[in-house]
Amino acid sequence: DEFVPGDKLALKNQRKLMVISFAFVELGRALLCKDAVWFTPLCIRTSMISRIEGGWGHVLKRFLYRILLGTMGLAAVGAPIVSGGAVHLLYGRLRFLVADAVGRQAGLDWRGHASIRPCFKHSNVFSKRCDMVGRIANCVDVTCEDATKFIACKAADVYFNADLMVEAEQQYDRGEMAPGRFAALEKACPQKANRHGVLHDKLLREEVDFVEVMWLDWLHCLLADGVMSVEAYLFIATYTTQVAVRNFLSSDWIFPK
Repeated sequence: DEFVPGDKLALKNQRKLMVISFAFVELGRALLCKDAVWFTPLCIRTSMISRIEGGWGHVLKRFLYRILLGTMGLAAVGAPIVSGGAVHLLYGRLRFLVADAVGRQAGLDWRGHASIRPCFKHSNVFSKRCDMVGRIANCVDVTCEDATKFIACKAADVYFNADLMVEAEQQYDRGEMAPGRFAALEKACPQKANRHGVLHDKLLREEVDFVEVMWLDWLHCLLADGVMSVEAYLFIATYTTQVAVRNFLSSDWIFPK
């Protein structure tokens, strides 16, 4: 996640940081609620990320290599620990990757919710301004309330899109692809071209299924940036007015009554 230090009324944007923290699922829910079991091995300023070729996706790839596949990697060689006088070799793998929408966009070179393909997890969900719905079977837009109609993406499909955009960018740079064709691909594909990115790396693909491990947390999906704010607004607009709600909240209304 990314955070900005400073007072909430005087943020220091030049010191904005992207941070990676991790823990081990096997510790259990009770321990995972404690700061002591979380490790924060990487903090990097956003201003520095902007100067790195491939951006945050490149940084994330290097980090995953180091912690999973490097000479001391948990997936490759494991970590020895001593317990009860005996030495045990423990291995680890990436199980959950949790980030908000901005983190997913930066780390996995995903175009995000404002693109034609606004869902990282489902292949048949399109933007409501797109005219694909009705023209192609089984396609829905983001206003669809029936989750049973969503078709889950496969990792192979996401990797195909990542490779497609890298190859298209290389052809465009060599003058082998017309600008209009490249622009159309950029608009239609949910992935950005990043040859240094996580999704374009074949060794990491063998170790991690990035569609399976990407966890869409309820806070951002429902509350902060999600459907709850839209549904609450529509409810208020249907049954009352914003003025009435404002007057109600400014009266003797006291939480939770």
